[in-house]
This record gives sequence, structure tokens and C-alpha cells, in this order.
Amino acid sequence: MSTVVGIEASVIPPLNIDNNKRRIRSARRHRKLLWIFGGTFTICALLYWEQAGLLFVLSTLAICGLLLVVAFSNLEVRDKEIHNRALEKLSTNSDERKQPEKKAA
Repeated sequence: MSTVVGIEASVIPPLNIDNNKRRIRSARRHRKLLWIFGGTFTICALLYWEQAGLLFVLSTLAICGLLLVVAFSNLEVRDKEIHNRALEKLSTNSDERKQPEKKAA
């Protein structure tokens, strides 16, 4: 058996792409939950200590950030690509229907 830096090659597991995707999805899920619970805790703490002014400023900044994300997202290009793909699919389906059947003479 071949060895790689003192480790037998049969011990090294093959690279599993599905396992890597699953790990990435899990990390994203955990990060999302961390943001949700962190934001909830922050809001509850600000309400508990009666910091309505700070809560107002933070919520205003969050809404501004959300609006900037929506404003700079290029939704028109994405919609145009989806529309073009749908038109191509319709045209290929109609071309298949329009082809005359060959009749035996």
C-alpha cells in the first residue's frame, strides 16, 4: 500500500461531494439560526432595558439595508433570462407540433 506522509492511502476516505454540500447547507442553516436568535435576543434586551430610541435607529438602518439590497439586485436580467428560456421551450414544442407527418404514397 502506498503511504502519504506516513498515512496509508487506504485510510484516507475518498472526497465525497454530496457530503461537502451537506456540510455547507448545515453551516448556512446554523448561521441563519444564529442571526435569527441573535436578533431576537438583541430586540428583547433593548425592549427590556427600555431603549426604544436605539431600537428605532437599528430598525431604520435594517430597513434601509434591505431596501439597498433590493434596489441593487438585478432582477430584470434574471426575469429576462427566465422569460427567454420559456420562449425557447415554447418554440421548440410548437416546432415539434408543426412538423407534418410523412404520408405513405
